[in-house]
Amino acid sequence: MLALWLPWAATAHGDEAETRSWIRDLARQHGFAHPEGFHLGLFDEGSPRRVLGGVAFVRIDAKLGEAEVGYWLRVSSQGRGHCTAAVGRLITSAFRDWRFRRVVVGCVGPNVASRRVAERLGLRLERTDRSARWHHHHGWCDHVGFAVLAEEWDVDRDRGPAA
Repeated sequence: MLALWLPWAATAHGDEAETRSWIRDLARQHGFAHPEGFHLGLFDEGSPRRVLGGVAFVRIDAKLGEAEVGYWLRVSSQGRGHCTAAVGRLITSAFRDWRFRRVVVGCVGPNVASRRVAERLGLRLERTDRSARWHHHHGWCDHVGFAVLAEEWDVDRDRGPAA
């Protein structure tokens, strides 16, 4: 199911060992931070060796004070609020610790689960780019963009104004 939205999922992260290896490689190469972003793994609290997914600043624009957040979750871990909670905490960190002024999230329109994360967190739908992204299963799709500004974000609740 994840591979439906993220093509790399069909060939990467096939099992937990492979995902752990990918995380170790990122840490060795970049210390988890590199010019393009900052990646974090999501692990099961009850079983800390079990990888649930990941969240990241997939793009950082220091001049604009903006970060784009991306996320993924294993199908077996979906529907429990893990992703929404992790993305909320990452956005709080973006504003409180990293001092960004704006955070954006983008996804293809048909990816309802990804859209719902942004909506549950109270991010504002700012744009719909018609037929803007090629998707390997759906063909040309709309790309939707959500955003929130630092002054709109409630860092105590990890939520935006509309949540």
